[in-house]
Amino acid sequence: MKLDVIIPSCKSKILTTLCIRSFENYKGKYEMNYIVVENSNDSSYKSDIESLAENVVWVQNPIEYNPNESFYASKANAIGIETGLKY
Repeated sequence: MKLDVIIPSCKSKILTTLCIRSFENYKGKYEMNYIVVENSNDSSYKSDIESLAENVVWVQNPIEYNPNESFYASKANAIGIETGLKY
């Protein structure tokens, strides 16, 4: 069985790495596809993330940060998930 996992990220190399490693350690018989949606211009750790598993898709999706917007993190995650669903 195949599972697609959408991982919204914003300059979070460590958390994204831990997420993928956790799924890889416990996936059992499932084939995992990881869709990492980076909600910034930072692609410095793209190759590190792509090397964690066979099926990693990196989507660069920069979102402008508005410090006055109280729901920025929720909005960024929602946009990341919506973007990931396209893949």
